[in-house]
Amino acid sequence: SSSPFGAPLTTYSTLSGASVTILLAFDFETASGWFVTNQSLQSGAWTLGIPTGAGLFGAPVADYDGSGQCYLTGTLSESDDVDGGPTRLWSPAVNFSTAENPVIQYARWFTNSNQDEDRLVVELANNSAVNFVEFESVADSAGWSQRNALLNDVFPDPGTIRIRFSATDNPNNSRTEAAIDAVIFLDIGCETGCVKGDVNLDGLVDGRDVEPFTAAILNPPPMGADAFCAADVNSDDVVTTVSDLAAFANCLLSGGCP
Repeated sequence: SSSPFGAPLTTYSTLSGASVTILLAFDFETASGWFVTNQSLQSGAWTLGIPTGAGLFGAPVADYDGSGQCYLTGTLSESDDVDGGPTRLWSPAVNFSTAENPVIQYARWFTNSNQDEDRLVVELANNSAVNFVEFESVADSAGWSQRNALLNDVFPDPGTIRIRFSATDNPNNSRTEAAIDAVIFLDIGCETGCVKGDVNLDGLVDGRDVEPFTAAILNPPPMGADAFCAADVNSDDVVTTVSDLAAFANCLLSGGCP
């Protein structure tokens, strides 16, 4: 079987740090505190349930984390997509006032037959549910993708945070499907004093780090492990081929390690 479910269309995004404290986690078998609002929506409101799509119209065939349920747009029928809108999915308010490096991790799915005309918009609000800041605007993505919202990059003092997800098909001229799963509110402790690029943790950056670096990209060890600190060469709090491969190569070949 593939890992994560749905690979290569589904991808991992991993955080590095010395410690990870989970404040709240939602696999959406239950969804306490979440709610939905709709504006000028004809069909396709956010609905909690098990995906039933067959992959014909862009809806997911399964949830992201394998627990069974997720939030989807529609009545769980694959043909019931978003028309009009937006339909908005709101999280409960979570207190991050004592968090060191607050993060919201989530998995999202968005398909749109017009490719880029309609978007899934992800927004964050600090200490209110009124003034939202856009975190990302997602075009047609054709698969599950995990994302990390690093709240200190958005707010100088995160305080109490909500996240919301808005899907729209306006004008109603395309097939638009969205889904959200595996939302985790967490705090990442200070990074360890690792040596960037020393992924095998022997105190040296050399050819013996290539294999463990590749392993950290393809099959992530637990979040917070020292290997993640070392493999996160560009210190952007995620370990991916796109963000770290060039930095690792430069570190290894020219000694240009951070």
